[in-house]
Amino acid sequence: MSEQVSIYGPCMTLAHKGHPIRILMVRGVPWFSLRDVGDGLGLSEFGLDQVNAAGFPAYAKMVVAEEADPAIPGDPEDQIVLSPVGVWHLTTFLSDPGRGQHLANWAKKEAALLCPSPAPGDPAVFLRLLEVNGRKELPPYPWKYSGRRSEWHTLRDSDDWLYAQIANRGLTLKPRRVLNGRPGVPEIAATA
Repeated sequence: MSEQVSIYGPCMTLAHKGHPIRILMVRGVPWFSLRDVGDGLGLSEFGLDQVNAAGFPAYAKMVVAEEADPAIPGDPEDQIVLSPVGVWHLTTFLSDPGRGQHLANWAKKEAALLCPSPAPGDPAVFLRLLEVNGRKELPPYPWKYSGRRSEWHTLRDSDDWLYAQIANRGLTLKPRRVLNGRPGVPEIAATA
């Protein structure tokens, strides 16, 4: 790991299979340079533009404004950085999602080393339900080596997903009457 100061703030550079990837710590969570991740995956500009696709979660990317540096000619450009979850989401947009799974797993492991106790449910670190056309949906099923399968299964088995399925079908949960001072099991009822 090498420490350096980039023109958009203090960052560090780590290597994944010989490709240097700049990492910027934001609120204790590592964010990975999109351009460097794209180089590591061999993506073209079109491939990098997938972070602007409708299905890419906004919470998984961030635009970081560069600071002007008199030693570097030209105007500073904004940089896009991806959270560990954002690196995984980018790989799901590839024509062959399996080819990016080692990088996604590496990003997850580096995030665990750099941020050993993230906030529970932090969307930058943990998978969460996606908003798709006003509905909540599960993210794509992770490939074998992505490091996200158990997390996906936990999300699928969560109350959040249960309630999202109920809401997606236009249903609501109504509590049953109180019997002998004890509430009954909630029942699913159609909304009028």
